[in-house]
Amino acid sequence: MLDKIINVAEKSERELTFEIGSNSDLILENTITGNLVWTIENFVNSKKGKLTFPTKFDMVDDILKLDHKGKVIVRMSVNPEEIINKVEFGTSRLKRKNRSDK
Repeated sequence: MLDKIINVAEKSERELTFEIGSNSDLILENTITGNLVWTIENFVNSKKGKLTFPTKFDMVDDILKLDHKGKVIVRMSVNPEEIINKVEFGTSRLKRKNRSDK
């Protein structure tokens, strides 16, 4: 799939941005699979195009240290504690007392 995105981007006459996280939270998945790191590392070498994805999780250390070359847009969504407690169970908290708190 990544090859297809790269091919479409490179053939396009204009700069394209591809949404890659509309079905799941890639930051959370990355903690298990490492796929997001792999995707970014392989995409940034393409000649054209950008990737974007949303997240509600704070486990971004793996992707922050990567050289994105300005080709990756991470959109973070943060909600009030009341919404996190009632609707978005398990998402990252606004405040943590220490690193082990989620």
